[in-house]
Amino acid sequence: MRRRIKSSAVTTSLALLSTAAISSSSSSLSNNPLLAFTTSPPASDRIRRKLLARTILQASSSSSDDNQLSEFTKYTATATSKKEQEQQSSSSSNNDATTNNNNNGIANPSSTLSMMVDQQREFEINLGRAVDTLKRDYPKLLTNDPSWNIYHSDLEVIDPTGVSLHGLSNYKRAFSFIHAVVYMFYCEEKSGLTFRSTYDWARKAIRISWNVELVPKMLMGGTRNTLHVDGISEYYLDRTSGLITEHKVSHLLINDQAVRPENGVFHALAEMS
Repeated sequence: MRRRIKSSAVTTSLALLSTAAISSSSSSLSNNPLLAFTTSPPASDRIRRKLLARTILQASSSSSDDNQLSEFTKYTATATSKKEQEQQSSSSSNNDATTNNNNNGIANPSSTLSMMVDQQREFEINLGRAVDTLKRDYPKLLTNDPSWNIYHSDLEVIDPTGVSLHGLSNYKRAFSFIHAVVYMFYCEEKSGLTFRSTYDWARKAIRISWNVELVPKMLMGGTRNTLHVDGISEYYLDRTSGLITEHKVSHLLINDQAVRPENGVFHALAEMS
């Protein structure tokens, strides 16, 4: 291992060597008369001391600057290393805290927000699917069954009189009854249904205003006894399953007359149930 030599020792050695060299040069010139006329008179002791002092100060200043630079470099490297260690320690602590929260069942705010966004997006997809299906089914509801796959098995149907049907099976029976009445007493070719659909953001429901025109068969009076039925249907979706859980009929009019409780649309259907 190399031994480190102090800068002060090096400076002292250089000063001694310079003094010896100047003394030797002065003595050789004075002993050689042939070279005496080519050189300047030897410097006085006072000038020589000034030169030596200046040389020593310059050497000492340079050595001090080098030492200061070395110490500053070491300090900077040490501070950088400590900062990197602190950042690594902080990152490790954050990761450990996240892992502990997940293990303890504590939801991460970012994951919770992402889950809420996904649920809202899924609800909007199911809502769009229900609206498209209803628009496709409504024109032929008097003669054809609707698409049952958008309805929940625990569907509840309520008419303005307060009579309700519970369950998808009873809802299917209701449409079978309506189709049978239309087939027996009304002319399918001349009867029809028109509608207009919107989404009620306040009630969170699909709102469809519809008008049914039923033209009796010739034996029942034909066009003279045309029956006009107007109403509004509201469909409510379950946010979890995305299926329709409630069908509510309101503002029901028959030939511009409000429906009385004993003449509700589902009155006969409820008795059949």
